[in-house]
Amino acid sequence: MKRKKLILAIGIAVFYCLLLILLVAAESAYTPSEGEETISTFPKALWYSLTTLTTVGYGDLYPHTLLGRIIGSVFLVMSVGFLVFLIGALWSRVRDHLLPKMKLSFSTDKEWFVFSQYNPESAALARNLSRETQNCLCIFAGHGTPQSVRMTDEGICVGFSIDALVQMKKGRGKTTVFYIGDNGYDNYRSALMLSGAPACCMTEYEPDRITDQITFFHPCRCCARLYWRRFPVLQEGETIALIGGGAYAAAMLEQALLLNVFSPEQHLTYYVYGDPALFSQNHPYLSDVLSLGTVDPERDSLLFLPGQWYEDAARLRNADRVIVCFDSEEETLDTLCRLERYFPVSGKVYARFSEPFENVVTFGGMDEVFTPELVLRTELDKAAKVLNEIYRSSVGGASPSWNELSAFLRRSNLASADHLEMKAQVLLGADDGRETQQERYARAYRVYLERKDRDADLFRQIEHDRWMRFHILNNWQYAPVRDNARRLHPLMLPYAQISKEEHKKDDYAWELLGTLAESK
Repeated sequence: MKRKKLILAIGIAVFYCLLLILLVAAESAYTPSEGEETISTFPKALWYSLTTLTTVGYGDLYPHTLLGRIIGSVFLVMSVGFLVFLIGALWSRVRDHLLPKMKLSFSTDKEWFVFSQYNPESAALARNLSRETQNCLCIFAGHGTPQSVRMTDEGICVGFSIDALVQMKKGRGKTTVFYIGDNGYDNYRSALMLSGAPACCMTEYEPDRITDQITFFHPCRCCARLYWRRFPVLQEGETIALIGGGAYAAAMLEQALLLNVFSPEQHLTYYVYGDPALFSQNHPYLSDVLSLGTVDPERDSLLFLPGQWYEDAARLRNADRVIVCFDSEEETLDTLCRLERYFPVSGKVYARFSEPFENVVTFGGMDEVFTPELVLRTELDKAAKVLNEIYRSSVGGASPSWNELSAFLRRSNLASADHLEMKAQVLLGADDGRETQQERYARAYRVYLERKDRDADLFRQIEHDRWMRFHILNNWQYAPVRDNARRLHPLMLPYAQISKEEHKKDDYAWELLGTLAESK
């Protein structure tokens, strides 16, 4: 692009010089009368062209010959374009640099949310941040920002780099940078190189050791967490049919297996329609905690069904819920249309779809997924850090602090904290939405204290089973001696085979309800 502009500029300059040379040559052949000025030199031709192009027109010089007047006419026509160009360039400078810079300079008292580019995902998150955060400004920086509209409903678009914006705000309040581009690796690399501000990065990549300044997220996992928090399992024997394929379906299934642990007697059944190869390859030890391929009335079962979902009408009819979750909304829509027309499953279908659909509960729209709660995980991170500190205190500070934890151990604490809502459900039943989370946790903790002595084994087994699920999904196995590098652990055993002293450690996850209820 820069090369083309340079070639164009050189071409215009050459054409302009040729016109001046022709003008001088034409006017030099004219014999003036006494006292009459002619355009007989290059400086005079340059002066005449400039006064004409800028529409000043002093009248001290003008062409006398036919060719000179033709060239003068060219300058007159060019003057209109030159004037438009001059005004456009001036306005562009004011619009793209001066106005944004003035707006930024008048907004340094606000909290800044800086986005690496303007796209539907960053716009959705900016809208939610603006609604939930008082006195903030959303800024879209660098490439990808709209070129025709600099002010948007979501914030302000500027041509400044992220580093320049961070430096501009340095020492004047909080700035958070969001890397939400299409390329996950570029987001990851940019977040690692940023200094001077915390970053939030949309990517599948995550180093083993990370600074507390960077939060990693992925929309598939955010969407799965959104669904299971909003529509939790309520029955011990519920049957769930999952229709879909790709990253979203895999995240939905993995999150279901992690969160839906609430009773030693539960026997949930998951029917999965889609290609199971990748999920099975990533999780080769599922049979240690689930019944694979057959329905077991005494524990959870997972069945990957090789046929097409529409060939299995009986299972769909008998399922308690049917979840449609493709990566492509086009495939989701096609499936919903067929279900609505040909299958008697109305009223129990959930679909990852951005638009309302008759007799279907939709979820996973852009504005639902790209929220501060799901992207920044402020409350979840807070709970996970508190849980880690509770454990550290119990062992006299011998275990690592949050910033020293590996990525896996952080995920382990986050998974435990994410299960708190299910623990509250075990104690209180389904959330009716009339309480804040803190009030609900406080009430759940009071019930826990009342039942603790009587139901200690029940609560501890639920937490141990959840812990086992998490480690199995991350491919840990049993060994008498712990080896983190090889993912071996001596507690990878059924609850009944664990010592009573180890059982007591499972109380920490339940005690977290009380700690969070009292926190401000």
